[in-house]
Amino acid sequence: MTTEKEARQHLYSRPPLDPNAEDSLAKIARRIPRGSTVLDVGCAVGMLGQYLTEHQGCSVDGIEGNAEAAEIARPFYRRIAVTDLESAVLRDVLEGVRYDRIVCADVLEHLRDPGQVLCQLSDLLTPSGKLLVSIPNVGHLGVFLELLSGDFRYREEGLLDQTHLRFFTQRSFLRLLAESGFSGRVVDRTIVDLQGSEFSGISPEAIGPSLLREMQGWNDSITYQFIVEAHPQKAGANVIPLISIDQSAPHGPRFACQVFWRSNDEPFTESRSQCLYLPVGMERQRVNFTFPKGLAQSLRFDPSDWKGFLRLYAMRLLDGAECLWTWDGNIETLLRGTLHSIFPAPLKTGEVGAVLSLLDEDPWLELPVPAEILSRAEHLEVELSWPMSADYVAVQEEWEDLLKQSQRLATELESTQQTSQARAGELSAALQAAEEQNQRLATELESTQQSSQARAGELSAALQAAEEQNHRLATELEATLRSRSWKLTKPLRITAGTLRAGIRTSRLLLTPREQGHEHRYAFARALYHRTPLPGRVKRALRNPAKRLLTGRMRSDYEKWIRQYDTLTDVDRVAIRAHIASFANPPTFSVVMPTYNPPEKFLRKAIESVRAQIYPHWELCIADDASPLPHVRRVLEEYVRKDPRIKVVFREQNGHISAASNSALEVATGDYVALLD
Repeated sequence: MTTEKEARQHLYSRPPLDPNAEDSLAKIARRIPRGSTVLDVGCAVGMLGQYLTEHQGCSVDGIEGNAEAAEIARPFYRRIAVTDLESAVLRDVLEGVRYDRIVCADVLEHLRDPGQVLCQLSDLLTPSGKLLVSIPNVGHLGVFLELLSGDFRYREEGLLDQTHLRFFTQRSFLRLLAESGFSGRVVDRTIVDLQGSEFSGISPEAIGPSLLREMQGWNDSITYQFIVEAHPQKAGANVIPLISIDQSAPHGPRFACQVFWRSNDEPFTESRSQCLYLPVGMERQRVNFTFPKGLAQSLRFDPSDWKGFLRLYAMRLLDGAECLWTWDGNIETLLRGTLHSIFPAPLKTGEVGAVLSLLDEDPWLELPVPAEILSRAEHLEVELSWPMSADYVAVQEEWEDLLKQSQRLATELESTQQTSQARAGELSAALQAAEEQNQRLATELESTQQSSQARAGELSAALQAAEEQNHRLATELEATLRSRSWKLTKPLRITAGTLRAGIRTSRLLLTPREQGHEHRYAFARALYHRTPLPGRVKRALRNPAKRLLTGRMRSDYEKWIRQYDTLTDVDRVAIRAHIASFANPPTFSVVMPTYNPPEKFLRKAIESVRAQIYPHWELCIADDASPLPHVRRVLEEYVRKDPRIKVVFREQNGHISAASNSALEVATGDYVALLD
């Protein structure tokens, strides 16, 4: 991966390529289809070519400036050209061969003019061919921290490799591709946080916490290398593309979360593990570990490489989409097996999950899962937080309490505001209605006053006319009473008045039927009281006269009942037909309290309700703890006889009000009637 001049200074080598690893060469290898023709530019000792040839069936050519490295790589390549990339004409060197994929793995940063090499590579691709590049990120947090500490130190390898001539950020490298005839995009990243990089010796405390937090929030602050995929642009389309933000790329500081697997007779080793780097600061995140199906007899979970408090929400073992085992949420279940530097945290556990205390940088526990379940699983899904420090947890709990209080106060305030607005609306409407009513009453008062004044005038005039007429009539009356003719005719007036009274009384006494009978009865009573007879005579006459007169009256009342207050069969048929025409006939609840009634009258009362023509009723009876035995017997008899009759037997005597309320409790009708 060097030029010819650089090769004399340093020979780059790599361990054998692991296709499941997270280094840049493994990430590039996974993006090359099986059976492709590949050009490996700067192939070094040939680790990529060996893997592609032996495992992917690819045809691989290489270009390398270091002859010693080329000889090591030669067995794995179809051919290798040893040449200086800075001066070579690649079309001539490769004799016009075109490739499905061209790989520049950590090579362009070593060139003085990588653009002229890129311009040549576009002519070596097939129509559907792609360029795959890994390029170091000079925007890594470690580089900035070293600059802020006053240093920029080159090293044997790494981001500040002493043979690097060019330095790129994501944007500047995509610009170089666009200027060289390619359209590129970042498809993956290698992630190395500050602790795992060559800059781990820098003390971040010297930077200041505010600036450090700001830098940790930058995009790609812990991206070590960009994996870029590019293809030639059309002629005239030399446009620098906008950077597409990869939402899945982690940013800021991270912690390592790892799973180890083994069979019963093997130790746990790094080669049989998967390590994921998770972002710090996320309260809840879900991760998925993959391990070989059928090989795991025991599973070890290393939640973090940081000390602190970590909340574990959920764990599941999966075979594809099928769930084989789920953690029950009880921390004691996890602590039954073998563990190291983990114990329950003496903190609030919240509503879900459990909080673990991680005592050092290598805490772990073996999952208490039977081997037969582990042998069928291929995924471990975990939901967890990040390892929080003790002071962070204390502040978080206080902040959560304040947040809950603020949310409660905000809810109460909103409710109060809504209530106040509703009340203000009601008061406004009531005020408007009152003002309208006041205006209407004022108008009516004014009209009434005007009418009263007019009526008062009329009455005053009428009163004056009546007074004048009374005065005139009084004068005439006084003159009449003093006249001789009035005095001479006095005996005649007395006789005429007596005759008129006698005639009027005779007419009333002779009036036929009921009206005349009432007058005769009244005349007899008056005569009885006014006639000066001895007391014994009056007592002897009173009873025969009374029987004579009242018997006739009773006979007349019974006749009236038969004529006006008795239903005929025709009346009953008509009433029933009218009731049947009701769309929704109402139900009447007849409420009747009882206490020791005679059996005869109790039955008559109940039968009077049952005899009603209107059928839609219910009789609700509450017996007020009657001690007489026949009461319960009669009431239970009628309950069995008629389903419209409901009975409540009270245990204690509460008098008529309490008994009536007990009967009302079982009433379900539209109207209530009282029967006592």
